[in-house]
Amino acid sequence: MIGFFGSRARKIKAAFYLLIYTFIGSVPFFLGILFVIFKTGETNLFLIKPLLLTNFSYTELKIL
Repeated sequence: MIGFFGSRARKIKAAFYLLIYTFIGSVPFFLGILFVIFKTGETNLFLIKPLLLTNFSYTELKIL
């Protein structure tokens, strides 16, 4: 849709904003995933669920 509507300058600006918003939204999510992996040593969610209740402090759970 960005490429179809608007002038060239507005298309470039809209594409840049989309890239920035996507990057800003994905970085904290990625860091949270890495934190869980390093803390538990596991990527299987079925195995992590019991670990989440025991290995993380209340503050860590609030941040995640």
